[in-house]
Amino acid sequence: MTNPRIVIADDHLLVAEGVAKLLRPVFHMVDIVADGQDLLSFVQSDPPDLAIIDISLPTCNGFDAVREIKKNHPTVKMIMLTMHKESDFIRQAFQAGASGYVLKDAAGLELLQATKVVLQGGRYLPPNIPKPDKVLSSDSGPTGQTDSQKIRLTSRQKVVLQLLVEGKTNKEMADVLKLSLKTIEFHKTRIRKTVGVKNTAELTQYALQHHLAIL
Repeated sequence: MTNPRIVIADDHLLVAEGVAKLLRPVFHMVDIVADGQDLLSFVQSDPPDLAIIDISLPTCNGFDAVREIKKNHPTVKMIMLTMHKESDFIRQAFQAGASGYVLKDAAGLELLQATKVVLQGGRYLPPNIPKPDKVLSSDSGPTGQTDSQKIRLTSRQKVVLQLLVEGKTNKEMADVLKLSLKTIEFHKTRIRKTVGVKNTAELTQYALQHHLAIL
């Protein structure tokens, strides 16, 4: 692949700029976006060859963004770049459609290696991950579904839930999504009924525990 195009999705500008500085001497064409919705819009308008995505993205978390991109732009390869070391997060990343997983405290050379491996069609996991074969082998099939996949929310409901967990008010959510306050409340009510909780506090706790939204 000659001169692949890469986009970095991270709301921490210093991190994103550091990654871009590392990659540009090798790949040249590297763009940056700051949240999940911007990432989806970027990919929709001009699909890159590779997206490097933080899990904890505002407006649309990394897992949901990866699922949307995998569904609508299956040729785009994706690497999760994150602080989360837990096996559940790694497993969910590959189930969602990522081909690589790199920790933010890793050396820059590791990210470069992961980028090259994934662009060539391979998979990349961090070194010293316990039982890596088990993590990868569970990324397909009905028994490998995560809680976030079992709960059936629409794309709009997922965004509303992510914004809710981020602490946004109804008005702030309405402004971000360009919806009415009544529509926001409708979505919140439908989400609570789907998940099976009574109020916003319970919904926030459930969403975080079951990775329906990420902070």
